[in-house]
Amino acid sequence: MLAPKLVVLNEAPCPVDEKELTQFNSQSPKDSIAIAAKLPAMQRARLSQFCYSKAHLHSLALHIASTCDLRTLSEVYGRAGKIVFDQSRDVDKTLAKMNRKDREYEKKPVTLPFVG
Repeated sequence: MLAPKLVVLNEAPCPVDEKELTQFNSQSPKDSIAIAAKLPAMQRARLSQFCYSKAHLHSLALHIASTCDLRTLSEVYGRAGKIVFDQSRDVDKTLAKMNRKDREYEKKPVTLPFVG
């Protein structure tokens, strides 16, 4: 009998505890921003990066990133920091664009030509 394989996820740990992350996620964007503003700048940027890598937390990531400056985001995200910084300056516009792009890939109904 073979021993079960140990699966190790290659994922950075969340920079806040699970309770705090749940609190961020359950608040309105305005309240999440207010809570994030109390964290140190580097921790905010790391939290933004952690959330950005999760599809269901993408909106939260951009709202948290909106509390960060370009230098800090660039330090955490690397070259992508500029992109996240730009996206986070107008989160609603960014999310609207992303949602529009998601709909482009939805399945289209099949139509057949009428031969008669």
